[in-house]
Amino acid sequence: RVTPQSTDKISHSVKSESAKLNSQKGEKDLGISPDIVTKVLQELDKFEKKQEFLKTNLTTALVAQKLKTNAKYLSKIINYHKQKSFTQYINELRIDFIVEALKTNTRYRQYTIKALASEAGFNSTEVFSKSFYKKTGIYPSYFIKQLEKQAYDKV
Repeated sequence: RVTPQSTDKISHSVKSESAKLNSQKGEKDLGISPDIVTKVLQELDKFEKKQEFLKTNLTTALVAQKLKTNAKYLSKIINYHKQKSFTQYINELRIDFIVEALKTNTRYRQYTIKALASEAGFNSTEVFSKSFYKKTGIYPSYFIKQLEKQAYDKV
């Protein structure tokens, strides 16, 4: 008998087998020299450490130019090594930044959702809220309320 749980297990099994096959194929399928891949990954690491993902209006072309590569290579490398699209990658870095800021700096908890979105580099409050929800499972306003409740409960 087919149940939602059994189809989830089958789907998960197929996805993990597909992931294994993809990793076995390796970077050769990228069609990019391993030296270039290594250099781009190192530059991405610097990009993350410097929090350059907080700038607004980032595109693959702009980031690629900053990393001294081209947009196609950058996109392929992020897809393969980060297992997500460029947009997902940037948005998740931004959300991680805001989550940490909200946890460690109470000043951020006083900001409006629009101000938080702007701090994180989002042009749109709606995209910020949806990205926040996708990453954390809750909306930013509820997250802040929970942090405030925890802080109040400690007093």
